[in-house]
Amino acid sequence: MKKITILFFGIIIVGIISSCKVNNAVEKPEANGILYPVLKNGKYGYIDSNGEIKIKPQFDDAQDFK
Repeated sequence: MKKITILFFGIIIVGIISSCKVNNAVEKPEANGILYPVLKNGKYGYIDSNGEIKIKPQFDDAQDFK
């Protein structure tokens, strides 16, 4: 009986922990303004972590963007 009770509470705890939602800022770093330089056709622009262009390539040089 003791083993069944421990197993039952273990399953409940695992279920609660697995249903917790992760903070959106952790899932999507671009939410924190993190963009990455990208070179396209000889010009630099910036993309987010999903590869979506956020600032079109128009610059001769690019540094880290925050």
